[in-house]
Amino acid sequence: MRVAILVDRSGPGRKLADWLAEQACLQGLEVDLIDLSVAPAADLGPWLADADAYVVVTPCEVPADRPAVYPADLLEQMLKEIE
Repeated sequence: MRVAILVDRSGPGRKLADWLAEQACLQGLEVDLIDLSVAPAADLGPWLADADAYVVVTPCEVPADRPAVYPADLLEQMLKEIE
């Protein structure tokens, strides 16, 4: 089973995403840790097509000096990619 973990690794969610990826690997899952600060949502098609499950890691609080990435926007783009 392949899991795609989507996270902005430049933000506060990177530690949780790393932990989730490690735990998934320990359970024998294949993991794609996708850095949304590098891979734009529009380029996710190949990863999403290969994944059996998705995990989107978002911060509880977005610092004022960083643009917010909203899960709903990301989900909408993901749905477009897998149609």
